[in-house]
Amino acid sequence: MKNRLFNCYPIAFLIVIVFLFTGGILKAQILDENLVPNYSLPPLLTLNNGKKVTSKSTWENSRRPEIIALLKEELYGVMPEKPRRMLFDVFNIDSNAMGGKAIRKQIKVTFDSLADSVYMDILMYIPKYPAGQKPVIVGLNFGGNQEVTTDTSVRITHSWVSKKAPRALKNHASAASRGVVSSVWPIDKMISEGFASATVYYGDIDPDYDKNDNAVQSLYPKLQNRPDNFSSVGAWAWGLSRVMDYLETDPDINKKEVILTGLSRLGKAAIWAGATDQRFAMLISTE
Repeated sequence: MKNRLFNCYPIAFLIVIVFLFTGGILKAQILDENLVPNYSLPPLLTLNNGKKVTSKSTWENSRRPEIIALLKEELYGVMPEKPRRMLFDVFNIDSNAMGGKAIRKQIKVTFDSLADSVYMDILMYIPKYPAGQKPVIVGLNFGGNQEVTTDTSVRITHSWVSKKAPRALKNHASAASRGVVSSVWPIDKMISEGFASATVYYGDIDPDYDKNDNAVQSLYPKLQNRPDNFSSVGAWAWGLSRVMDYLETDPDINKKEVILTGLSRLGKAAIWAGATDQRFAMLISTE
C-alpha cells in the first residue's frame, strides 16, 4: 500500500480547503462566523510561479511541497527531524494476552537519551494467529493507555491529564480509569480481524494545556523562539512519526501496512502525520 493522501486530487482539494480555511480563522482569532472577511484560496493545481500542474511528477516534486510549506508556515509549524538519540525500551511483553489471542507489548520511547524524563509509552496488542507480520492500526488516545483496556498490566500514564478526563484525580490518571473508553478503541475487534493495535497517550507528547514548552517542545529550545515553532497538533503528528520509527524495528509488524487513525483534533494530527510522513500506508480520520 502507498500513502495517497496528496496523490488523490479530490481528497487533497478538500483537505487543503479545510486546513487553509481553519488556519485563516485561527490566525486572526475570529470566533464569529459573520466576522470572517472575504478570502480566496490558492488554486490547488497552480504552482506559486503561476504554472499549471499537468503531471503527477509536477504535483509530487513541486506543488505538493509548496502546499506542505504553506501549512507549516500558517498552521502547524515546523517539526524537528527524527531525534538522533532516541531509545526504545520494550519493558513489558505478554505472549498470552487477551486470553491467549494476542501478544501485548509496552514500549517506552525516550526521545532524547540525555533527557530521559521526556518519553511516551506505546501500548501494542498483536494477534498471534495467523503467523507472519501483521498490519497495525495506530492512533493517539485522550486519557492514557490504561483507558483503552481493562488489562491491569497496562501502565497508567505518568503524564498530566485534564481534570475533565474520566476518573482523573488532580490532573493525574487513576486506576479507576481503566477501560473507560474501550468502546472507542475496540482492540478485540482489531485482533479478531487480524490487525495489531498500537496507541499512545497524546499528553505524553504534548500535554493539552496552554503552554509552549511542554514535553517534546522542551527538547528544542531554539525552535521555541521561532514564529513557526510546531504547534500541539504538529507535536502530536511528530509523535506519530516516532511511533512509526519504532514499528519499523518490530519483527511482528508489517511496516508497509501501518494505518493511522484519530478522533477530533487527534484526527487532524493523524492527517498532518500522514501528509508529512509517507511511510504511513493509509489514513482514517474521524472528525
